[in-house]
Formats: sequence, C-alpha cells, structure tokens
Amino acid sequence: MKKQVLKILVVTCLISISVFWYACQKESDNFENVEVSFNVISKSTSNLKSTQAYDLIDADRIIITVQESDGSPTDYTQYELKVYKMGDSFITNKITLPFGEYKVTEFYVVNDSDSITFACPIEDSPMDFNVSDALPVFFDVMEKESEAVDIEVISTENLEPEDFGLIRFVLTEVKTFQFLMNVSELGTDKLLDADLTVLSGGYFYAQDLDSIVDNIVTLRDGFDDYTLLVDKLGYQLYFNIFTNAELKQYDSIPLVVELELQ
Repeated sequence: MKKQVLKILVVTCLISISVFWYACQKESDNFENVEVSFNVISKSTSNLKSTQAYDLIDADRIIITVQESDGSPTDYTQYELKVYKMGDSFITNKITLPFGEYKVTEFYVVNDSDSITFACPIEDSPMDFNVSDALPVFFDVMEKESEAVDIEVISTENLEPEDFGLIRFVLTEVKTFQFLMNVSELGTDKLLDADLTVLSGGYFYAQDLDSIVDNIVTLRDGFDDYTLLVDKLGYQLYFNIFTNAELKQYDSIPLVVELELQ
C-alpha cells in the first residue's frame, strides 16, 4: 500500500465561497438567496517527479453534488460547473443557494474526454487517509460573510472506483450486427407487413416488419447460424436457416422473403 500511496498526486482545490446580493429581498430586509462562486487553486503535496497522465490543467468541468446539512437535496445534484483557467487558478460559474448549512457529497474533476481525472474520496474509503477532509465537506452560506472550503482531490490514475468509496458499474458491450430485409407476396411486387422471429440456440428475437423495402433487423452477433421464421395471416409460414456470414451479406441489399398464399 505504501508504494501505491507514493505515486498519488494530491491536489488541494481551495473553494472560496463569495457571496453576492441581488434583488430578491423580503420586507424584513433579509436576503433569501446568494450566489456562490468556486475558485479552485491547485497545489501538489508530493516532492516526487510526477509521471501521471492526468493534470488539473486539463480540467474541463467539475461535477458536484451539494446537499443541505441534513441530507436534503438541493438543485445541485451531480451538477456540472464549467472550469475556466485564470493565471495559475481555476474558477467556475456560480450557483445560487439560500442562506443555510450545506455539505458537498460528490466532487469530480472531468476532462474534455468525459473522463474523471481527479476525485475527492468519501469518508472511510481506502483513499480517505490521503486527504485532510474526505466527503462530505460541510460549509455555511450566511449574510455578509464568506467562507473558504478546502476540498482535496486525488488523481484517479491507476486507482479503482472502490478506492474512492464509489460503486462500480460494469458495462458489458453486446456485439450486434444489422441486415436489411423485406417481405413480399410470391409472384407479385406487393410488399407485406409480417412478424419476424429469429432463433439460435437459446437466443430469441422478435420484430414487426413493415411493408417497406428496407426493414433494419439488429441481431446479437457471435452465433454460427440463425433460424428465421416469418409469419403473416393468410400466408404460409416461412422457415429458413442462415449462417452468420450469409445474413451479414444483406447489410446494403435487402434479403427478400416471398410468402405464398394459403
């Protein structure tokens, strides 16, 4: 674990909450809402040479969730704040919050490739010990006062979501392919609508075919062959077996199925 920790670049993001008043005033002269701006300043805490692929200078936006101190939601749940670089600092556009006590429960830095490059770990997660304050981070919005909230983020390079206390969702891509087909009446040019069923082992697929030339059929790839059944009331059932390669030949020229009247 120590070897892994030495490679981690911890960046401190100093969030300065600046309060601005505008025309939303009650009879008692108390203001209901304030604008909160975020000024992000990065600082490396490592004396080691960085070999990281991620740099805060590549930050495109921050994804942040702000809740009330009791956990009630605000308008800023997984809210995106655009990041702008100004000199050596980073600033974002403003959000509006009523006076009260709040906490930041999610804080991610995202680059223009939609990759999370830095994140603040959640309390009691493996990366918790690498920051001074893990999430949630509490702050107050008060009249005529401002408060600086320090949020430290850690590079996500070579780390897993579980290291930050995040839930992993595994996405498995299912390979598919498409082919074109139409159904017509045997001996005529009349196009028909019909019911298509495709079987391959335990695989089952069904689709309503329209009376058009180029119905697009999308099937799961990877099977050796596919059994096609085409059913239309008043016509004999069509049945045929195609190999994977045969169906893929109809990606630009449609497979024509002719149905015979009963």
